[in-house]
Amino acid sequence: ESVELGPLCLREGVRVAVGVLPLHRDEGHWEHAREFIPTRWTPQLCAANPYGSGHFFPFGRGPRTCGGQALALFVIRTVLYALLSDPTRELDVSMPTSHRFYFGCMMPRGMVARLGR
Repeated sequence: ESVELGPLCLREGVRVAVGVLPLHRDEGHWEHAREFIPTRWTPQLCAANPYGSGHFFPFGRGPRTCGGQALALFVIRTVLYALLSDPTRELDVSMPTSHRFYFGCMMPRGMVARLGR
């Protein structure tokens, strides 16, 4: 049996992968979705968009969610602490970046970081 999904007709057994990047940049849900706005993650917005919500699931969802989620969040916090605890570090996010995809992971190119004293 087949199922119609918009203009597509999907046959039984066809695998469908949902990319999270379009959802994470959905202008209908996120204000200024393509901009880096750290203040976007206020406690109120985090409560409305927790990990695994319909518009924010960077680690996947359901039974195939990323097994390394807890480790990734720990590493992210540790790296952010190390970077932000030294006021002499500077990250230039104003430069345009390009992306390439590798097994579903986005790898930014063109971002410049200056580390040092």
